[in-house]
Amino acid sequence: MWSLIRCFGRAAVPSGASTGKYEAVELRDADKSVYMGKGVLKAVDHVNGALYDSLLGMPVEDQAAIDQLMIDIDGTSNKSVIGANAIWLFH
Repeated sequence: MWSLIRCFGRAAVPSGASTGKYEAVELRDADKSVYMGKGVLKAVDHVNGALYDSLLGMPVEDQAAIDQLMIDIDGTSNKSVIGANAIWLFH
């Protein structure tokens, strides 16, 4: 992604490495016809929708505020609403 001050960032999100009971939840589409149910279009929709709208204009160097905003938007302790796979993109 590009910031307004022309900084470029890229992210890769790990998947399926561990699923402990206190870990954040990956949001999957569960549509068996696409990637055997492991598609992430819902998470992408959150990135392009609620997260984009809320993060637009925030200073990229204020990671603590960005993290807190995403936690507040999700509203769960395990990030199951927005999806940890959407939130991790901004770290």
